[in-house]
Amino acid sequence: MHGEALSKELTNKVENMLESSNKILGETMTLKDRLLIDNKIKYSYLKEIAQDLPKPITKDDFLHLLKNKKYVNIQTPIKELEIEPLKAYEHLTQNSNKQNRIDISGAILPTLQNPLFITKDKKDTYYFYKPFKDEKGVLNIVSIAIPKSNRIRYKTSYIASRERMLKMINEYELVYEAF
Repeated sequence: MHGEALSKELTNKVENMLESSNKILGETMTLKDRLLIDNKIKYSYLKEIAQDLPKPITKDDFLHLLKNKKYVNIQTPIKELEIEPLKAYEHLTQNSNKQNRIDISGAILPTLQNPLFITKDKKDTYYFYKPFKDEKGVLNIVSIAIPKSNRIRYKTSYIASRERMLKMINEYELVYEAF
């Protein structure tokens, strides 16, 4: 019995040490460490941390949410952006993949205000990323491109492809991560 109790105590100590070690390692992990294995995206991890996809919003609801103003300032983790709500919503819903864009319309503000990570390309365009799950559990990685001017008259939103995600992670400068 004494040996069994000692064995359990030792096992618990080892598990606690491993857990502490994992926490320490987690604090020093890079975005690549968290999101890539052998240069492949860890979609299981993204799905695990994804929030529920907000319901789509109508143009009127979008404008009301942004106080029906011609221009609205949105605070992001890296800086304040100016958005022209009417043009932004029209751009969102009038370009290719219209239904898909309408489906993710409720994720626009959460992606800007609380992204998982933000990258910047060589032209100083910022890309905000946030994973969401729809009601069927399907992963949607919403991305919004912000031009160098910071004055958003339009925004590009899409479900990020594997190739685009890899490019953002491997080639662009990481300017923010929410880990």
